[in-house]
Order: sequence, then structure tokens, then C-alpha cells
Amino acid sequence: FTIMIVYTGGGLGIGKRIPIDGAGDAWLPTHGGHSIVEISSSGSFLSGANGYTGGGLSGPTGVAIDLSGDVWTANGTNNSVTRLSSSGSFVSGTNGYTGGGLSLPDGVAIDGSGNAWIPNIGGSSVSEISAAGTFLSGAGGYSGGGLSFPESIAIDGAGNVWIPNYAASTVTELSSSGVVLSGPT
Repeated sequence: FTIMIVYTGGGLGIGKRIPIDGAGDAWLPTHGGHSIVEISSSGSFLSGANGYTGGGLSGPTGVAIDLSGDVWTANGTNNSVTRLSSSGSFVSGTNGYTGGGLSLPDGVAIDGSGNAWIPNIGGSSVSEISAAGTFLSGAGGYSGGGLSFPESIAIDGAGNVWIPNYAASTVTELSSSGVVLSGPT
């Protein structure tokens, strides 16, 4: 038979998309709890009784971990992106990163240069934020190529960005500089 362990407490709420860091710890966005919960590989809640809160966390959805171990999350409720250090301190300030076309952001992917890429459901666009917190995609984010209700994102080994378009049942591919490589016209 199989033994299953169920984790409860520690601020867990409605969560999706669970990345694992280099230490084997899981990082969960908890949309209902407006927090990020860190669970060690041994099952301890490292983020305390309520998870990490503050830093603009509001309806966090997608989470990604960069090469330095920092955790990035898209906040769909307040159109921001929060970045936490591996120890849970907020790198992105009190309100997270805002602007740059963020509109109902949902998902995060980190490229080889440490830049965060975020699909924006509300704006049918993709925002790119440098490791220093600067928006590289301009005021409205990257658009075109049939972007329509993008909910997730991935980056391939060549640095190209792939975005499924939920509303159109298509896929758009962008270069590492945000130029449309393929997608519906």
C-alpha cells in the first residue's frame, strides 16, 4: 500500500503551481491566503503559521525560482509581481513591481539572464522584468502574435518564450527580446 502525507496549516490556502528550490523546499502561492508558503523537504513550514505576507502579495498565482534562489510570483488581484529572497524577505519592496503592462498576471518564467517573464490575462500581453526590477517590455508589455488570454509561460533552451493562448487555442513564440517568432496573425 502507499502512505500519503497531507500538509495542513502554515497559511495554506488555494494553491497552484509549486516550484521546488535547490534545497528541495516547495514554494506555494496561496491565492485565498494572499501569501507564499515555504515547506521544507522534511515537511516543516519555513514561512511560519501564516506564510510570507506583505510585499504586494495579493492573489498570487504563478511562482518561479531564479538562479540566485529568489522566488518570483505574479499577483493577479493587484496587478503586480513580488520577488522574495530565498530567506523570505521582500526584494521587490512594499508593493511589489507594478506597471509594465501587468494586468491580471498569471504565471512566471525566468530566463537564462535572470529576467522574469509574466503573461497578462487582462492585457493579452507578456511583461518582462529584469533581475534589477526594471520593465524591459515597455509600458504595455509585449503584444501581437495572437496573444489572447495567456495563462502560463515557458522558456526553451534557446531563450525563446512560449505562451499558450487560452482564448484562441493557439501558441505564440517570442524571441528573448520579445519579437514575435510564430503565432496566429
